[in-house]
Order: sequence, then structure tokens, then C-alpha cells
Amino acid sequence: INRDVSSLFLRTENWTPYKNIDTIENKAFYECINLKDISLPHELKVLGSDVFARCNSMTSVVIPNSLTKIGSSVFANCENLSDVQFEEGLKYIGEYMFTGCNSLTKVVIPNTVEGIDNYAFQSCEKLENLIIEDGDTELKIGGFQPWYCTNVTNLYLGRNIGVLPGFYMPSFWVMTTPVQYTIGEKVTDLSWLQCQKLETIVLKGVTPPSCNSFSEGQYAKTNVCIPEGTKDTYMQAEPWKNFWNLTEGTPSGIDHVAIDNDKMESIYSSNGCKVSKMMPGINIVPKIRKQSQWQSQLQ
Repeated sequence: INRDVSSLFLRTENWTPYKNIDTIENKAFYECINLKDISLPHELKVLGSDVFARCNSMTSVVIPNSLTKIGSSVFANCENLSDVQFEEGLKYIGEYMFTGCNSLTKVVIPNTVEGIDNYAFQSCEKLENLIIEDGDTELKIGGFQPWYCTNVTNLYLGRNIGVLPGFYMPSFWVMTTPVQYTIGEKVTDLSWLQCQKLETIVLKGVTPPSCNSFSEGQYAKTNVCIPEGTKDTYMQAEPWKNFWNLTEGTPSGIDHVAIDNDKMESIYSSNGCKVSKMMPGINIVPKIRKQSQWQSQLQ
């Protein structure tokens, strides 16, 4: 399918392709602003560049695992695209593929994906939750960070991270926004870890992963949860032995507590560490007492 054919669909809201379509060429549906629903065929092999870019009515898409070639900016600036699903078996996520998709809040990367190219999710400003599923092989990333200018606060990492050919490690993973990292048991190397805002690390592995050192302030303030029965092992491993709040067990899974912010003085984790906002697990929330309450207790 090319742009000449797709011009017939400029005003349509739904598109179901013909059978046996294996290629959709560059800009085939570019700026089809009324297009809401598409069904990509399982015979599809090639998606050209900007195929569905600026299709601002589109809300969801399933990426088939049959794709072998993906151009640049395929779904770029689809402002209402909020649900993206990658089929198991997909090998690659293309350059700028979802850049500027400001309605995306969660992305799940299957363990079959071998590479994610430059700026794949750049400027997805509402993207807060990123899940990279458990896997035995490295996920290779482009040199220009796929999640640049996002607001990912919670990251689940189930695989080791590597780089695509032609890039080197320090340039690619500059994700400083996460508040919580959850690290799967198959991850052995965290040498790339950036942690400017980090408050909690949950480590699933019984063997401590290798990691660079942290600042003295991070050792004091960051909560680290490790598997039951592994504290002796972690207390002998750098840098994990330096954390003040190294706790066996996992967070409770409580991720929302209704509180009155006007009456909230501060928030503490269950081990007494002051944190900036409510986190998964148990939180201690002292409330400000009115002067009359203090006076009544003193009398």
C-alpha cells in the first residue's frame, strides 16, 4: 500500500487491510486525522517511515510479530494513542517509532524484542510505567536513549541491557526519572544505572548484580528490598552492603493510599526513611495536629 492508494481512506475512521498485504510504504496514512481503528495483518513484513504519523484519532494498535523491517517515526505524534501492544515474537522496535505519543502511560516490552532503536519513545510525556519482561538474552538499545524526555517513574527490568552495533554503553541509558526500579532475577549487570530521583530498588535475584557505586546521600536515603534469606550475601557485595536501608522481603503491593494532603506533614517508609511521596509498600504518614489538640494533651 502506498500514499496514492491510502488517499482513498483520508476520511475513514476504520481500516481493515486486504489479505496478503506484506508492505505499507512511507507516509501511506500520514495525517489521516479521522483514522481511529486499524488492524495490521499478520502477513505484514514491512512498515515504511511515517506510515501512521500524526493520525491523531488513533487510540490503540497491536504490532504484529511478522514484521522484519520498520522505518522511522511510524506512529510519531499520534497524540491520542494510549494503548500499544507488541505481539510475542516481535524482534525490533524502530527509530522514533512512537515519539511524541503523549497519551501513552504504560509500555510492556516482550522478551522476544532484541533491539530498540534511537528515540523510540522520545517525548512520550505521560509515560510513567515501563516493563521490560524477563528474558535470558540482552535487550540492545540505540545510542540515543529510547525514553528521552519521558517521565518514567516505575521501571521493571527483567533482562540485561546491551547496545546496538556502533554505540557504546555510557551514551544510551540516561534515564534519571525513575523513583523505583524493580530488577528481575535474571539481571546480572546494572553498571548503567542512573538514579538522581531514585527512592526504592527492589532486587529479585539471590545473587547481587554488579553495579557502580552510589553517593553517600543515596546510601542513606534509598530503600533496597532483597529476597528473603539473602541479606548475608548482599552484605558482602559492593555496593549493596553500603545501603543503610537494606531489607529482606518485597513491597506489599499497596500502591495507593487515600490521604488528606492538607493534613500531611511528611511521609516515611516502614523502615523509617523519609521519602518524597507515597510508594508501594507500607508508609507512615504523620498528620499535623492543631494547636488546640496539643494544648488539650498538655493540660
